[in-house]
Amino acid sequence: MATSSSANRRPCASLVTAWSQKTGGAKTEEEHRLLGQALRWFSRFPVIQLVHLTAGLKDQPYALPTLVAQMPGDANLGQFWSALGIAPRPSFYLTVTIAMLPLDETNVGPPVQTLRTEFMSVLAPQLTGLVKDQQGKALAAAQIRISETGQSVTTDASGRYVMVGLAFGTYTFVVQMAGFQPLQQAIQFQADRQLHDLILSP
Repeated sequence: MATSSSANRRPCASLVTAWSQKTGGAKTEEEHRLLGQALRWFSRFPVIQLVHLTAGLKDQPYALPTLVAQMPGDANLGQFWSALGIAPRPSFYLTVTIAMLPLDETNVGPPVQTLRTEFMSVLAPQLTGLVKDQQGKALAAAQIRISETGQSVTTDASGRYVMVGLAFGTYTFVVQMAGFQPLQQAIQFQADRQLHDLILSP
């Protein structure tokens, strides 16, 4: 956490809700009563003093301001409850603004060595890809079998395999090659997911 005045300040929002095991009107009444108590309690603390902070927050350079029952500008409660697959429940937001130092270092990955271009056909889709080791080297003569259909192929000299005549769906691939551990992996074959590389471990 931040220890200097050059830190950036970022709001952290939490959704506070109440769940009751009661039914009908008693359920609604209890949930609103609990939320009301929580709302009154949080409203007592417009600022969280530094003495109350623990763990990674204890080094904050200043007290933390709070906002109670104010929805963040980018919040969409309808999408939130839909993602959970349940009906909307009574709730309110609690937002605390904390300080964070900008990152001093940027993680840099290895340089790109090769550029690979793959084409997919909408009219004649096929399940294809490469079998490789953990260093990215293509493996020729690897045996691939689909558990559900019994169909099997062997990778060519470039490590490529092609499965033809498959309907869209999820399949279990079993891959074997001397010197490597057998691999069993679920593959989802769709019009926009035709390419699947398989990685073998020694």
